[in-house]
Amino acid sequence: MKLAHSLALLVTAALTLPSALADFHIAGRIDAGGNINVVVCPSNKYTCDCFEFGHGSAEISGLENTASDFFITKGGFCKMGRLNFYKRDGCWKFYENNGDGKVKGTCDSEPNPATLTCNGLVPLNFVDQLFCKSRICEE
Repeated sequence: MKLAHSLALLVTAALTLPSALADFHIAGRIDAGGNINVVVCPSNKYTCDCFEFGHGSAEISGLENTASDFFITKGGFCKMGRLNFYKRDGCWKFYENNGDGKVKGTCDSEPNPATLTCNGLVPLNFVDQLFCKSRICEE
């Protein structure tokens, strides 16, 4: 009986792990004027509603230059304040601005970036730049 109960708990824990790690995407687009717009959206809101219309997203500043090793969110993403991202050893680590100094998560470049096409007033293509792993978007 104890073995069956332990196995049931282990299976339940294993099934809940993926949902406990809330991920998000950082995607960019180039508008008709050549300006680069970079947006961050949670994986569970990976839709045009988030990327194009800003529902659940936050803008990013500093990632317009691909050689950059630092960028920030402008605040409000997943109920967080501003987040600071630093590129170290080939991956990005991010921290809460004026926070406790602990890493809040990591981001990696997309090896095969997906493109989300939004057909609003003007067709827009958002291309994944980074896939981030964190718990900051848990609801």
